[in-house]
Amino acid sequence: MTMNQLQKALHEKEKGKKSDRTLMFPGGKGRHLTADEVIAQKLAMEEAKQKEERRLRLRSDGKKMLACSVPGLREAGTRAKDLPKKPRRPLKPKPKPADDVSDDDDNESGSDEEE
Repeated sequence: MTMNQLQKALHEKEKGKKSDRTLMFPGGKGRHLTADEVIAQKLAMEEAKQKEERRLRLRSDGKKMLACSVPGLREAGTRAKDLPKKPRRPLKPKPKPADDVSDDDDNESGSDEEE
């Protein structure tokens, strides 16, 4: 692990996650739950939670679509982490075979020499 990862892990361990309860009652002081500020704070917390759930759902849907785009591998039982990554940019177009064009050019150049 790098030093940054270790520092981040230590910081998270020391700080800990804040629960809804600590956010609702800062400093451990009681509040009337019918107060306008408390109700507004609770609604804001619920909206943030729903927004995060939507973001996670969209992210997982995107991963499912990526897995569906590789039909043979997914049906064969390949794990999601072993699937190929989506290309960052579209692939270059393959050149068309020029066999027909080169035959016509050879015939035209041969007829010019005969004249």
